[in-house]
Amino acid sequence: MFETSKDVLNLSIAFSVVLVAAFFSWMLYYIIAMLRDTRAMVTDVRKKMEAIENAVQSVRHRVEGILPGFSVLVTGVKEVISYVMEKRRDRADDDRDDEDRPRKKK
Repeated sequence: MFETSKDVLNLSIAFSVVLVAAFFSWMLYYIIAMLRDTRAMVTDVRKKMEAIENAVQSVRHRVEGILPGFSVLVTGVKEVISYVMEKRRDRADDDRDDEDRPRKKK
């Protein structure tokens, strides 16, 4: 079968080429699998980012719709608080005036 050493060399070279080709095929398969998984992951991230963006836009539109009414509410609350504080101040002044007056004995 092997008549010369050149036949053995050619056979070993052919075997080495087959092994290298198998290794590169195996490596190429795993690189393609990793790229496919990466693509799927990027697609999922994009979908989730779009969902988050839609939620933020929805909240933003709702808040923008509420803000005009909210300013009126804040103004009303300020008026009520100032009215209550004024009444408390008047009541405190009246109480102080009552304490300054001499009490009548019965």
